[in-house]
Amino acid sequence: MDIGNTQSLVDPVNKKLKGHFERDRQSDYDCVEVMLIYWEKSDNKGFMEEAEELKKLFRDKFNYPVTLFAIPSDNSHLALDTALGNFLRTLIRPRSLGIIHYGGHGDSDLEGKRERRSVWASHGDIGVADERFVTWSDIQPKLRHVEADILLLLDCCFAAQTARITDRIIPENVELLAACAMNLTTPGPDWASQTFTKGFIKEVEHTLGHQKPIVIKEIHHRLSKGDRKLIQTPIHFSMAKNKSIRLDPIQTQSTHTIVTPQAFLTLQMALSCAPSERLLNDITSWLMVDAPRDISGIEVTDLVERALRLRNYVGQHSHHENSVLQMANLQEESQVEISGAWDGFLYRLGSSLQTMVIQFLKDFNDNIATVQKVVERNILLAPQLFDEEILEMSIGDPAMGDMGLAEALAVRLTECVKVVPRPTVMGQTLEVSSTGLGNVFQTLSLENHSDLGRILVEPDESHSRYGMIFANPRPLGPDPVTLYNILQSHNTRERRKDYPRPSLGQRFVLALTIGQALMQWHMAGWVHQGIASYNALLFRDQSGGVDYELPYLFGFGYTREYDYTSLIPTQPGRGTTVYDVYKHPDRQGYPPLKSHTRYHDIYSFGLLLVEIALWTPIEDSFKSTINLKGPSKIREEALKKVKGVIRHEMGLAYETATLVCLEGDFGIEQDDPTGSKLTRRFEQRVIERLEVGKNIDRVNFPLY
Repeated sequence: MDIGNTQSLVDPVNKKLKGHFERDRQSDYDCVEVMLIYWEKSDNKGFMEEAEELKKLFRDKFNYPVTLFAIPSDNSHLALDTALGNFLRTLIRPRSLGIIHYGGHGDSDLEGKRERRSVWASHGDIGVADERFVTWSDIQPKLRHVEADILLLLDCCFAAQTARITDRIIPENVELLAACAMNLTTPGPDWASQTFTKGFIKEVEHTLGHQKPIVIKEIHHRLSKGDRKLIQTPIHFSMAKNKSIRLDPIQTQSTHTIVTPQAFLTLQMALSCAPSERLLNDITSWLMVDAPRDISGIEVTDLVERALRLRNYVGQHSHHENSVLQMANLQEESQVEISGAWDGFLYRLGSSLQTMVIQFLKDFNDNIATVQKVVERNILLAPQLFDEEILEMSIGDPAMGDMGLAEALAVRLTECVKVVPRPTVMGQTLEVSSTGLGNVFQTLSLENHSDLGRILVEPDESHSRYGMIFANPRPLGPDPVTLYNILQSHNTRERRKDYPRPSLGQRFVLALTIGQALMQWHMAGWVHQGIASYNALLFRDQSGGVDYELPYLFGFGYTREYDYTSLIPTQPGRGTTVYDVYKHPDRQGYPPLKSHTRYHDIYSFGLLLVEIALWTPIEDSFKSTINLKGPSKIREEALKKVKGVIRHEMGLAYETATLVCLEGDFGIEQDDPTGSKLTRRFEQRVIERLEVGKNIDRVNFPLY
């Protein structure tokens, strides 16, 4: 069978599977009808009472329509046969279930030449004048004429005799649960406190109470246990292919909604023979019957029979060994050409699969990261988080913890209540030995502490030695270095070899990671006031080189809530320092013209982007401007250089992102209290543009 013709087999299968899984799968059945049978005149009224109890169970617990039928004394067999025919006519809809229960006497059918058929009797004592009989074995074959599933519950003596016919009198669509075996009797309601019917009701109600599925073969298993105290062990016959009926309550109002898949699981099925319509129908039935309820869809996507046959031919594993045209009988030149074509197919297939997998994983991670960013941004900027009580509740919300937002919310809490957390005193003294991280200036030091080990300390400018202590991300590795020192080292040939220049992709990731950290800090409700290369810390990787793709942002000495007054001690006469070159023109001078805002952080980040693009410190790139005009004029010169140079170094997307930061034009006339509009525009106009180049170094091309 050619692969081109297999689609004619696949399409009907997928149509059938789609119809099955698109329906409301809270229940296996769309229509359920119940028929409870007992004798109108019997020597034991308990059978009718148990029928009423069953009616209450199916009607009240399952919302099933219930029909009670009392077998009359006149024309008993014909009356039951007619009533059953009318009942079966209600089961013509697809995915229907009929439940039939008989509670009454059974006859051994031993007289004459009878074959122990299933015979129902109105009285337990043989020979009673008004005793009536029904030969159920003659009526039962009618059940096979409906496509519905049938659950047959027989609570009578000799109940299993309904299965005693060599041509399988139990149709394939019928599942039988009988009170006892064919040679045994079972007590009626007046003679036992725990009858088969009472036990069935009890097990079903118990299962419902524990919200577990009610599967008939499992109910039989539990009824057969000794602690259920039934006089006889019930007998169970499954439907064809060992299928067992599952009962589920029918919803009084339709609650079916289209299910959005939360995950996909791909399985590969190996077949020991060629696919055929019969085999695919069997597979379809198996999937439809036994698929867990949480599966919302199954689709057959491919049949690769032709490739398998070609593989067997080339590998000389064909079943047609006597063929004169098998591989070994061809000319050597033909064998070489065919083998080469097959090897080329395998190579190209492997390369294609590798490329597809890599691209799929990249697209998957990129797309899910985009969704996660949008979720995080909108949560952190939600107006409700200005309410202290709601904010405290959100910090303890497990969902926030799962998404890694609890710490950011805790930072927001300090802004919300306008208090700074009380510092924890680690001891009366902190004896450390310091190693500076920069040879020009120092805002962070690597210190050795007897109890804490190697730590990173960011002190304040006073002599009190109160400061921020950070855990060393790589305590066993070499000393970290600031981005500023790496940039500065490239001014001297001797030190340039210590810090090799990063690739284009590494520079994109470096800029992107710092930008994302700044955005997260702003979403927490704070401004940084120190975005600069000297506040970006880098560590060595396992090979000894600088890990440019995992920078750490620090320099929180003057960080504050976004609506607090700036506390940076800008004093007259201090002189131009490396700190000043990153300041926005509005923040130059003493006192500065404006308080520090998020826009000023973004401007500083724009200058950092210039440094990363040119791989030169800002004060070196604009040395003449600083000396002649002062640091307040850097912005004008930076805009000129960006438009003329950075596009060539980093591309148009990077250049545009840099210009947006330096110009500060985000098209916002008035923002909301959380600054959500600015954050959203910063993500769209800056972060998303930087993301364009993050995978440049990761693109894999097949080698030909």
